[in-house]
Amino acid sequence: KVRIQIGGAEGGSTSPIEVTKQLLKEDGVSGMYRGLSAGLTRQVFYTGARLGLYDIFTEAAKVPGEKMPFWKTTVCALSAGGIAAVIGNPADLSLIRMQTDSMLPVAERRNYTGVGNAFSSIVRDEGVGGLFKGSLPTATRAMALNFGMLGFNTL
Repeated sequence: KVRIQIGGAEGGSTSPIEVTKQLLKEDGVSGMYRGLSAGLTRQVFYTGARLGLYDIFTEAAKVPGEKMPFWKTTVCALSAGGIAAVIGNPADLSLIRMQTDSMLPVAERRNYTGVGNAFSSIVRDEGVGGLFKGSLPTATRAMALNFGMLGFNTL
């Protein structure tokens, strides 16, 4: 997905088949798994925070003996999604960087060896704040997603 988006932005192919062929040609089968450690790390942090925060927020918002109004459920879902996205952003950024590294010119590649290496490289080159690049759009998307998934699932 990331390569399709980057390829489209750079005027390349957006065909999943063509992008897969190019990936296999350039990186071999192992290229299909580049970024897996970052993807799994992101899932642990983002999903854990999203679900955990939603539970904490809904428990705090409940009034004993009353059904929680939809507006409170909405605030809980939006808040949990946004905060969780910021928590998961370093892993999300690492995932994107790892997946697109081989698309860079050879001299600009970082050759990440895993999510830990990507984290440390980003912090070394851009500072701790660099781990949170793109947090705002990521949080906005996650808020909408969480609202739809959790807000309506608990009515």
